[in-house]
Amino acid sequence: MIDRRSMVGGAATFLFALRPAGAQSRSRPARIAYIAERGGPNEFEQSFLRGLRERGLVEGEQVVVDFRWSGGDLQRLQALAAEALAAAPALVVATDSASVRAVQALDSTMAVVHPAMGDPITAGYSGSLARPDSNVTGLSVLATELGPKRVELLKEAVPGLRRMGVLFNAVRSPQFGAGTRAAAEALGLTVVDMRLPMPDGIEPGFAAAVRQGVQAIVVVSDTSCRSSKPRPFNWC
Repeated sequence: MIDRRSMVGGAATFLFALRPAGAQSRSRPARIAYIAERGGPNEFEQSFLRGLRERGLVEGEQVVVDFRWSGGDLQRLQALAAEALAAAPALVVATDSASVRAVQALDSTMAVVHPAMGDPITAGYSGSLARPDSNVTGLSVLATELGPKRVELLKEAVPGLRRMGVLFNAVRSPQFGAGTRAAAEALGLTVVDMRLPMPDGIEPGFAAAVRQGVQAIVVVSDTSCRSSKPRPFNWC
């Protein structure tokens, strides 16, 4: 299984491949717009910059990375996308689907790298995994396919499992992780939705799950994190 560090660091491979011919001889560094729905950096950005350096792309020398954070404000995200594109970047790194959509709404031809997407076909980024046919590239975490498999493995690992929680980020739609819930119900399990604010709602959410008789929990993967309190650099 690919861990988060390898996955995000590997996004730099796409950046290297997308560089125009002769980029190494430029007198001015190429500009990369980096847009995130989150409120600030975490280990994704550490891995991203490290991956660039490992491929000979040093920030401030060969490339300039223009970081922008919306703090969960979708209107602000649209404005940040417009600002980023106005600076004429060589490409855009969009860490989440909301950021990808914000860029595409303004420019459907700008090269976009999405480091950790769920299902690019369902999201409308491409009609094929083997032959991407849009301006978006990146790595898929195969969330749609892996959700039901996690449920199957959990049922095998917990004998007598009858009541299962599905934990997901409260900033997402109530339909987020629908495939996981459907897979659980197909196996005869009762599903308790645990739509929690991250990370503040985790402790009370687990306490509520215990009171509701939840025997096991599946966590729906998400790259977004929003909190009302300051958190360490590498929190989520």
